[in-house]
Amino acid sequence: MNGYLAAFDLKAGAWPAFVSTAFPRFHDFYAQAGVGPSYGYLDDQSGNTLRETLSRAMTNASAIIQIATWNDFGEGTVIEPTVVGSEPTTEYGYTDLGIIQDFRRQYLDASFPYHTNDLSLALRLYNLRKEYGNTSAVVSAELDRIFANIISGNLTAANLQLTGIESNAPVIYNLSLNGAQLQFTVGGYLSSSGIQIETTSDLSSAAWQTNSTLAVNTNQIVFSTIMSPQDASTFLRIRNNGP
Repeated sequence: MNGYLAAFDLKAGAWPAFVSTAFPRFHDFYAQAGVGPSYGYLDDQSGNTLRETLSRAMTNASAIIQIATWNDFGEGTVIEPTVVGSEPTTEYGYTDLGIIQDFRRQYLDASFPYHTNDLSLALRLYNLRKEYGNTSAVVSAELDRIFANIISGNLTAANLQLTGIESNAPVIYNLSLNGAQLQFTVGGYLSSSGIQIETTSDLSSAAWQTNSTLAVNTNQIVFSTIMSPQDASTFLRIRNNGP
């Protein structure tokens, strides 16, 4: 592999421009499918094949880098997320995309904030869309808000919202304190029976008091209250009124 890439770089040095290619592995199924002979096998090396080819592509004189490929399962060069299994069906999860994220951070944008765990948000959203379908307008509206948070880069909120729906529990996100005004958004899984905002000054007791009872519909719920600095410590929680 390295000999092939070195020979390509040498030849391409005489061209006015060229495209370098990075790839994670090669494992075709042509012989198994009976369509022709196999072209051979190139091991994944626990992600090092992609690291080596991408590093060479990032540091030579190529104007453009092609990452081969998104979903070529027939040749095993797929970088699309795949289910992690066991031999002989081992797949690679988000490994390849995580490596690409790392190289972007190293070579192009040191402030690039996203990591491998962030990539699972799309799948979690997709699975919840499938699970709920059109059965709950309230959940569908929350999933729309999660989608908006993902594409706008507010992944912290999106993760909390997804966790709430997955665990059938309400969650608090976008918390802010402006002077004496405390404000937060309520999301996750919300009961159509409504939610309660409860407060207490002593977490060791069971003396929670209802601060507000809020109706639930497809609109986003934003709760705000005044917190006086002279007051004793105040703790808040949210609870669904029903299933």
